[in-house]
Amino acid sequence: MSDQEQSADNSAPLSRQTSQQQSAAGATSNSSNRFRFSFRKKTQKSAVVKRDSEDLTMKCSFITRSQTEQLFAELTGELGMTLEQLLEHGGLSAALAFTRIYPREALARAGAALVCCGPGDNGGYGLACAKYLKIFGYKLTLFYPKTPSKPAYRQLLNQCEKLDIPFLSYMPGDVQVLQHNYGLIIDALFGWTFQLPVKPDLAGVFGKLCDTTVPIVSIDVPSGWEADKPPSGSQQLRPDSLISLFLPKRCSLEFAVRRHYLAGRIIPVSMATKLGLRLPCWGSADSSSLTLALIDPSAAAGDSECLQSVSYRRADSLVDYMPGGTAAADAAAAAAVTAAAANSNASAAETGKKLASMHCF
Repeated sequence: MSDQEQSADNSAPLSRQTSQQQSAAGATSNSSNRFRFSFRKKTQKSAVVKRDSEDLTMKCSFITRSQTEQLFAELTGELGMTLEQLLEHGGLSAALAFTRIYPREALARAGAALVCCGPGDNGGYGLACAKYLKIFGYKLTLFYPKTPSKPAYRQLLNQCEKLDIPFLSYMPGDVQVLQHNYGLIIDALFGWTFQLPVKPDLAGVFGKLCDTTVPIVSIDVPSGWEADKPPSGSQQLRPDSLISLFLPKRCSLEFAVRRHYLAGRIIPVSMATKLGLRLPCWGSADSSSLTLALIDPSAAAGDSECLQSVSYRRADSLVDYMPGGTAAADAAAAAAVTAAAANSNASAAETGKKLASMHCF
């Protein structure tokens, strides 16, 4: 049953606000509340080019809807995994990836995160992700518009309630309310089973996500995207970051994001071989997530961004593995230390100093 049926460059912050909005925010001293995360120079300009799909697919499989169905049939059939196990693993992996993109201390300055969960499995991942983020010390609010249809969802919902996560009973009619109260939105509304059109009962919620300038992180698939292709039409959700689960979906090949993480190391090599899928090079056994691709908002001119590196890196290193290796790592480390010193953040400075030793994975 589909989801519907169950009904980072200092001059380019991870906010999707326009420059006019940012100036106005600065005038009202609200700009300091916007989360910014990058090692890029101020003189660099944003640029976008279409990513090289062939290069990316050599790293791992970008799976179609049909392949995703086959994969989950194997996971729940041959491997015997339950829905509860899949939701817990996916939610925890997404939460760990989230902590790499948005450290708690930085996000705390921007305000609470709003986790928007749909009625299907992607909403279940969102609930599990919210539960672990709360345990990790994040401030967040849950929006869950429908009564859970499965015991696994109800269990996660009850756990979130027991953790005293506040719930938003309805989506505000004015997007300015979202922008005033939340520093980030986690999108777990629709997943890979989504098919157009958006059904009426969630169309309003989806429209608010499309219209808001609050930065958005999508789990697995951006809401409103079908697994096999990027969206079309006037109303599209364009999140700032994407956390794909288990394997990235085909639609994300043409998705330019600041950060695209792959989370959820759960597929056995034997199963991938059987299904003809290519798994990523996860690296050490404790890797819970890794960067699939990093968009560099610096190289070319225009209204698009340039893909700097399609190579993998450890998600906790924050350094691209690209030609120049050590020099690139040293440069990133130096930039991190400089930024940290400017912010009088001793702990971040110490982290920056350590980056130079993490250039090879």
